[in-house]
Amino acid sequence: MKWPPSEKARWISTLAAFALLLALATMRRLEIAEAVIAGEIEGATAELSGDAASYYRLAMRTPLPGYSTEREPVIVADGRIALVVAGDLDAGLMEEARDEAARKRVLANHAMLRRWSIVHSLMAMGALFGCALLVAGRCGALVASLLWADNLWLSHYGVGFLREDIAAACTLGLVAALVVLFRLPPEKRRARLLLAAAAAVAGSQLALTRLEGLGTATLLVGLWAATRWASKRFVRSDAWLAPGIVAGVWLLASPYLIFNAAKTGSPLHPMRNHAQFWRNHEFAGQPGFATRAEVVANSYCGPPETPFHYVFGLHSLPEVAGRYVSGLWAGYTRYLSRLLADRAWLAWLVPLAAAGLVWRRRWEGAFAIGAGLVALLPFAFILTLDTVLPDPNLRGVEPRFALPTLPFAFLWIAGGVGAAAHWFASRREADAAKA
Repeated sequence: MKWPPSEKARWISTLAAFALLLALATMRRLEIAEAVIAGEIEGATAELSGDAASYYRLAMRTPLPGYSTEREPVIVADGRIALVVAGDLDAGLMEEARDEAARKRVLANHAMLRRWSIVHSLMAMGALFGCALLVAGRCGALVASLLWADNLWLSHYGVGFLREDIAAACTLGLVAALVVLFRLPPEKRRARLLLAAAAAVAGSQLALTRLEGLGTATLLVGLWAATRWASKRFVRSDAWLAPGIVAGVWLLASPYLIFNAAKTGSPLHPMRNHAQFWRNHEFAGQPGFATRAEVVANSYCGPPETPFHYVFGLHSLPEVAGRYVSGLWAGYTRYLSRLLADRAWLAWLVPLAAAGLVWRRRWEGAFAIGAGLVALLPFAFILTLDTVLPDPNLRGVEPRFALPTLPFAFLWIAGGVGAAAHWFASRREADAAKA
């Protein structure tokens, strides 16, 4: 396919602008990483803490492919590779450090992993750019990339050695593959098979980053099939292609599921820890549950819990439905405004931009809107909770659990920008034709 010189120039300009935005994102995150490492940011320490510290511990002790019953393998294997290539596998853990020299070796590993996690953030930014190109065009894709590069929370979490950026990249990659698959005519069988395989790989990596991703990937493929059917573009091959993608996701994730089942009796064992954590925080102090003091001392205290029992055994069906609806609303209102930080006014543009996206892209736009809701669904149930913290003035949960709102809010805003650019271009063409 030959492009006219003007089109080539537009693409060169777009890619050059994106490269500049990547550089901006890199510098911003490096600046924050160095400030954290130097102890210049209040409330942040050079030492990894919380989830990141557990990832580091597992990466130090778990050989590839990073299988552990505590955490999903992608972040563990990723940390392991980084430590082998650029770290110090003999440094040990912070609690094992007996002197200042040993402590410095561990802190050097932590600093390396903070810098390494910038790669995850840039990878997610690239996935957002590609997805936005499909649904919003060049102008919208650059706007989405700028919003990602500039966001304070994404910059902060992007140097924390957490798995949120990896999960965002996998989710956006799966959405992008499904959007292209939506456009391809049935006769392009080879291309459709390749895209289905790519979607299955992206979905499986999402699941191996967060086991909740098994449900997310399955629902996204189901949403794709439902959108195809509603748009009257559902063809006979879709009847086996959609189940084939879902089967591919589960099949590629199955070695880890089998590992968990063999070790613990539950293929989804890491999710039990999450269920135990949230059960304790929700029911702390109530009869039959741990006291608030016990939960503050250890959030994972008490008897084991399963996700199914926590959600459906401890709540009625109306409560479950209400919690999910209110959680989605809280995610895209209260938490989104907070995550946008000093750009909170952008939250007011999201509904208008989403409408513009649907106006321009019709069913593809509707799929992109639904995908944003599906991506937040695994966390919606807990977004309306108040965690048990020593400070009673701190309300809600950590904003990190609402981070899936950001890439899709940026994608929807990009779609609105693309719709506006398309409308102005069509008006100019109409005025030129009249002249």
